[in-house]
Formats: sequence, structure tokens, C-alpha cells
Amino acid sequence: MKALAVVLIGIFFLSACDNESTSTRYLCNNHTVELTTRNEAATLTLNKQTYSLTKEPSASGVKYISERVLFWSKANEAMLFVSGNKYRCKLTNADL
Repeated sequence: MKALAVVLIGIFFLSACDNESTSTRYLCNNHTVELTTRNEAATLTLNKQTYSLTKEPSASGVKYISERVLFWSKANEAMLFVSGNKYRCKLTNADL
């Protein structure tokens, strides 16, 4: 019975870890962008505008998309497309 309780508690704590969010800041063409990820979803904030994104498969790096936004990052660089505007991004010093 104790073993079952230990296993259930372990599963509870592991599942709680999956719900943690991570925020990362990028400098994109002199604009600060914040990407907050949680599981398969992300929110991206640019110029006080927030976009909801979903994770998409990528051969390399990590890619999040929505109808108007594509954000693709690999290592400390990223590409951002918002409504046809292209941004080249780098992690800020605080995130390195």
C-alpha cells in the first residue's frame, strides 16, 4: 500500500512539472519579444500585442505558429514573422 502511495505521489509531482511555464526574451530588430511556453502552447508578446501560438513539428529547433505569427528558434537565435513582417532575433543577455 505504501508503494502505491509513493508511486501516485511521484506521478502527481511529475505531472505538475509538465505545467510549468518558461519565459524567454529575445531582441528582434530592436524590439523586445517575450515568449512564454507551457507544454505545447506559447504566448508571444511584441509591442504590447500578445499572440497565442501552438507548437509545430520542426526538423531542427522549436517552432510555434498561429494564423498571423511564425516563431522558429534554434540555439540562441530565432526568426519571427508577424503579419508578413520578418524579424531576426537573438536571446537577450539575461537569457544566455
